[in-house]
Amino acid sequence: MARQITIPEKTILVQPEIKHTGTEITEIRIILDDGGCVIASWRFGYKSFSQTLWDASTTPTYEEIGLWSDEDVNSRIEELTV
Repeated sequence: MARQITIPEKTILVQPEIKHTGTEITEIRIILDDGGCVIASWRFGYKSFSQTLWDASTTPTYEEIGLWSDEDVNSRIEELTV
């Protein structure tokens, strides 16, 4: 089920000339958890994003995060969109 995170207003630079500003990250969905990585998708403003949350090369790694929760996903997305 899709969730929403309310955040302090921030701007995400998509390309040098395209910026999105808002206070809500919406439609959060896990699109892959294959036992080695977790990839999520979400919307910020009118733009969709897809990003690896944890894998062997992230800090923490997939193994270090262990059993993750919705709150872990929300926190990681907030961390990655700063």
